[in-house]
Amino acid sequence: MLRVMVLGAYGSAGRAVVSSLAALDEVDLVAGGRRASPLEGLAAQVDKLHTVVVDAHDRQSLHRALTDVDVVINCIGPYIGNGLHIIEAAVDAHTHYVDLASEQEHLRRALRFGDAARAAGVTVLVGAGAYPGLSGLLLQTLLAAMPDATRAELALITAHPREGEAGPAQVESGLLELGYPHQALVGGRLEARFPGSRRAFDFGGGFQRRTLMEWPQLEVIWAGLHTDLTEMSTWVCLDGQPPTPRWLLRAVSWLGLHRPTRRSAWLRQLVLRTRLRPETEQERAVVGQGALFASVAGPGGERTLIATIDDVAWATAWLPTQLVRTWSRGALPAGVRTPMDVLSASEQLHAFRAAPGVRVAER
Repeated sequence: MLRVMVLGAYGSAGRAVVSSLAALDEVDLVAGGRRASPLEGLAAQVDKLHTVVVDAHDRQSLHRALTDVDVVINCIGPYIGNGLHIIEAAVDAHTHYVDLASEQEHLRRALRFGDAARAAGVTVLVGAGAYPGLSGLLLQTLLAAMPDATRAELALITAHPREGEAGPAQVESGLLELGYPHQALVGGRLEARFPGSRRAFDFGGGFQRRTLMEWPQLEVIWAGLHTDLTEMSTWVCLDGQPPTPRWLLRAVSWLGLHRPTRRSAWLRQLVLRTRLRPETEQERAVVGQGALFASVAGPGGERTLIATIDDVAWATAWLPTQLVRTWSRGALPAGVRTPMDVLSASEQLHAFRAAPGVRVAER
């Protein structure tokens, strides 16, 4: 039986991952977090769930918690601040690692552990959420069908979260990321690209046509390293909020909210408290939902896949669950990798599109 620990288990993403993994007979599940009370509340809702109080920022506490754990799933964002030291602790403990990160800077930092992870026989999997994660598998499926593609785009839209599911980590990740380089794939090379450009996408369904903001995700770096694409960009619209003006993003970058100071932390919290809530009937109709858009183009034309998802939190837990299932059947390649490096995109997409609440359309 595989012993799996979910760090940040009582957060929005953590709860979804715990709920999904609890359905697997081959898993001995452990929920980890800093506070005992919410862990106990979670254990009261999930059968056979073990709990451990662990401070992920305390090296000794973290190392003790990872002893005798086969896989740790890190759900503590933002990963620029809560990723690298947990990867290091996992490699030291010979524990496989999974996270839901989207930040390019986190992937760049994680890649430094490639040699250490291979020496320890540990697999470090970065970006195993819905976006990035499932979106990358959509991209791989399109590239397999159209190997002469030269251009690609990925996009995500999420509606306002359901009551009790709202978490500030995604927004805080964006604020922190503005202090680090972003890269898009241009002319076959990874080049600097500041976020904030706007473009409209037609998702169909309840979202219809929406304007999204360009925000380079870690899958762009993967594409630059592993594909023949010459152009790639990624776009987002989170929590139903309209795109942030580019001048404001530059102002946030200038303020240096990524710096570990009290002033920066106070300003980040001020921004987080201004998050919007659904106001129109259309917004209320899609609460908790999301859609993934993947498109490739080349000499042979253009192909697009759009996955509409009734429950974004459930979709976020999909890949960690599939990875644990894969581990229960045998080892995965050691080193620092993404789901695109270790999973069959066609198999995962076939299973994903058969799940309740998922609709995948091709254009």
